[in-house]
This record gives sequence, C-alpha cells and structure tokens, in this order.
Amino acid sequence: MDSNKNLYEVLDVQKNADEAEIKKAYKKMASKWHPDKCQEPTRKEEYDEKFKQIGQAHEILIDPKKREIYDQTNSVDNIEDILRQKEAMNGFPFSGFSGMSSGFPPGFPFGNMGGFHNMQQNTVRFTPDIVIGIRLKLEEIYNGKILKQVITRTIIKLNGSAQTKETENEEIDIIIKPGIGNGQKIVHRGAGNKLFKDNKVFKVGNIIITVDEIAHNVFKRSPLQPLHLYMNQQISVFQALLGNFDFITTGLNKDKIIVDMGNQIIKPGTVLCIHKKGMMQNNNCDETYGNLYVIFDIEFPNQLTDSQRTVLKTITDYVETKKKKLYDTTWEITNTEHLQKILNTDEREDNNNGMDEQYMGSGPGQSVQCNQQ
Repeated sequence: MDSNKNLYEVLDVQKNADEAEIKKAYKKMASKWHPDKCQEPTRKEEYDEKFKQIGQAHEILIDPKKREIYDQTNSVDNIEDILRQKEAMNGFPFSGFSGMSSGFPPGFPFGNMGGFHNMQQNTVRFTPDIVIGIRLKLEEIYNGKILKQVITRTIIKLNGSAQTKETENEEIDIIIKPGIGNGQKIVHRGAGNKLFKDNKVFKVGNIIITVDEIAHNVFKRSPLQPLHLYMNQQISVFQALLGNFDFITTGLNKDKIIVDMGNQIIKPGTVLCIHKKGMMQNNNCDETYGNLYVIFDIEFPNQLTDSQRTVLKTITDYVETKKKKLYDTTWEITNTEHLQKILNTDEREDNNNGMDEQYMGSGPGQSVQCNQQ
C-alpha cells in the first residue's frame, strides 16, 4: 500500500470519526470492494489492491495506539516499529523525558542521551505474536479438518545489559471447525514468541491463524449469514414458463440435491430456498445448518425458429394484429446498462453477492420458495 495514502480517505470517514463510524465504514467499503464481487476480469487486480488498502486502514484506525502514531506521522511505514519502541520504553524505570538533564543523579551513564540512543539501536526487537495465514477451499471449511503446521518461535532473554536471541520449532495442530467464517481468527494463547527479563518471563505472545476462504466456482457464502450458501442457476425461458424440470446440483458434502419444480412458473426474481443444504456448524455437539438459496437467471434465446414461433403462438392463443404506424413514434430496445448511463445512476451495492435472508425475502417482483430436503 502507498505509505502516503490517506487512510481516512480510504474508508471515506472524517479524521475525528469514532470507533463505531470506522467499523461501519469498513463493512461498507469491504463489501463493495470484495474481490468476489468483481464482475470484470480486467479489474480483478484493482479490487484486490483496494480490498487490501481497506483492510490495512481499518487495522490501523481501529487501534487507538496505531492510530495515534499514524496521526503524528501521516505514514503507515514503521508503525509497528514505533509501537514496539514505545512499549519497550514502558519497561524502563523512568516514565518520560521531561527534565531528564536535571532529574538524573550525578554520573548517570546515559549523559546526553547518546548512550540511551545507542542502547536503543542495539536492543533486539520483540514481536510477541506469531501470525499465520491459511487458505482453505469451501469444501474444507464445510467438513472441517486438522492441519499440521510447523511454527518458529523466537525467544529473547535480557539479563542486565546482555541480550540473547534464540529460535525453536514446534509442530502444532490447527483445528478448523466446520463452518468457520472467512477472515475468522484462531488464537493459540500464550504459544507465541517469548521475552525473558532477568530469567523471568516478561511477555508472551499468541499464535494467531487467519482463515482465507478460496472462492468456489458454484457456491458463495453470505457475508452477513455465513452458514447460508447461494448460487446462480440459468434456466431457459421455456423452462421458466412450462416448469416440469428438475433442479439438480451437488452439495459441498458430495450429496446430490434434486428438486422437482413441478408445474411451477419461474418469474424473474424467484429464489428457491432449500433448507439445511448450506454450511454446517458444530457447537457443543449440536449441529446447525444453513440454507441453500438458488437464484434463477432466465435466459432468453437470441432468435426462434419458425416451428418454435408457431408452437408459442398456439400455446398463448396469440392473435397477430396488423402492423401499423402510430403517429411518428419511434422506438428501440435498450438495456439497463445503457439506461443507467443516461440517468447517471449507480448500480445497487447490495447485489446478490451481499444477499442475506432479509434481502432474499418476498418483495415486489420477487418470490422465495422453500423446499425441505
């Protein structure tokens, strides 16, 4: 990320925004720029970079200490280093620098601060937490699994002016519970890097594992209801009108999902709700299932054969009227994209990729049918 990029502008908030405003802005921007919502392959890198910027801006501005450093430096560079130096300063027997020249006893070894500066340069930097990122397929998240991971732990020992740094390797088990959320953190407390001071444990960090979900080619998860899955299914206009077709797909657990649509007419905006065919979560031996929502996309043919036209006319009792010109009215077929450009309107942010149960409920021009499996 560009170190000169204004983090407040990235999240579109004022500099005096409070924690609630920052969280709200982050959710809005992260939802808008999530890579899964990119519909144009040529803009994939733009979405990835923007999403990273939004995440970094949120991480810094939501942390009061990091935000204070950023406000002072107007740069994201070296924030962690400055923060560690400040924390290290808290371990010294004095609390600040005011009056330092007259407050120290005679013969104080740091004198004009040169000694302190050199000591600070020679101090071994200590980062408490070990941070690990793991990428998982949606099938792996559905079923859950145990991963073996070798971590390298740093151990720093301070004895007077002497400093030593050691490392040790350990294989740990990372337990992925079924249904874990994208971006969710798994924390092994007290298992991170260690800092000893005069042979006593002074500070111990954690192991923090962040789950990054790999996009599935069929199913997507609702960011607001992560146990629910949704998918798009194309059907022909003839299937939409006549029904009598089976909806068939294979679930994440490899089971076949089959729904007989019967004589149902599928109108634009129809959503099929299949109970308990979403993600599974196990809490204290109680299994909870989300639903699978199927969004039907009706595909119209580019042209019809003469025989197809004849059949359609017969079915609908079509009566052809004489063509005549009404006044001087001219017309043409356009599309919604053209219309949006004319009206200068933005696309709806809450599209299907951000759909939750409330949005998928019944509304004007939209219906939801739930099938028990």
